[in-house]
Amino acid sequence: MLAKSLVAFISVGVVSALLFGVYLESVKNTAPLFVDGPSVTILPERDVYAPGEGVAFLIVNTGTVKLYFEDSSLGWSVTDLSGIGIYKPDRGSDAQSLGPGESADMEWNQTNDSGKQVPDGIYKIVVGTPRASATVTVSR
Repeated sequence: MLAKSLVAFISVGVVSALLFGVYLESVKNTAPLFVDGPSVTILPERDVYAPGEGVAFLIVNTGTVKLYFEDSSLGWSVTDLSGIGIYKPDRGSDAQSLGPGESADMEWNQTNDSGKQVPDGIYKIVVGTPRASATVTVSR
C-alpha cells in the first residue's frame, strides 16, 4: 500500500499541473508585447488548420517607430521548419507602412509557389524586416 504522504504529493502535483496548463492556455494568445524601436509580431488566428483552409493572421507593428515595406504583402512568406521557402505572395508594387500599434490582415491559402496544396505539417509565417515568425500546423 502507498504511503499517505506519497498519495498526497502525487495529488498535489496533478492538480498543480492541471491549473498551470489552464493558466498557460489562457495567456497563450494575449495581446502582443510592445517594445522600444522597430518590432513586428505575427498573430495567427489559431494554431491548427484543416488542409485547404485559409490561414488568417495579423502582422502587427509592436514597436515604437513606423515600419516601411517595399510592397503590399509587407514582405511575408511561408517556410517549412528548416527555413526552406514554400510560398511568397504576389508582391504588388505599392509600398506600405505600419505605424506603431497598427496591423494588417493577411491570409495564406496553403499552397506552394506552384499553386499546389501543401502536405500536412508545421509551417512558419515569416516577415523579413524586422525579423519575426509564427508557427501554424496543417493537419487533418
